[in-house]
Amino acid sequence: ELSEDALMLSEGKEFKRPRIAVGDLSYMELRNRTLQNIEKASHNFRNMNAEKLTSLQVVFAFVDRKKEYPFWNFLNGQLSDAIYHTGQIVSFRRSSGNPVSKEMNVFTGGYVDYSKSLKSE
Repeated sequence: ELSEDALMLSEGKEFKRPRIAVGDLSYMELRNRTLQNIEKASHNFRNMNAEKLTSLQVVFAFVDRKKEYPFWNFLNGQLSDAIYHTGQIVSFRRSSGNPVSKEMNVFTGGYVDYSKSLKSE
């Protein structure tokens, strides 16, 4: 749902409430849809100039009314909340003996290939 909101925001569309349930999607369908949404939203945001970014409005469209908020609320609200919960998942995995791989690089979003590491000679 967060990835859908990010995509809609990047396209200047309203967030419709109530939502369409995603419970009928398989894990792989949900994963692929989420990754595609993030890729498209990332592309859209990168192609916006500063003026466009600062003028973005988050618009919640309910059945009987609309509520508007500045873009900052999305960053400080939904996106920050997702990052917080990601930290919880990492902590729970460590606590349960199933830590995230040390080869995972959170900066690049991929895995570190130690065979290509720079070595001092």
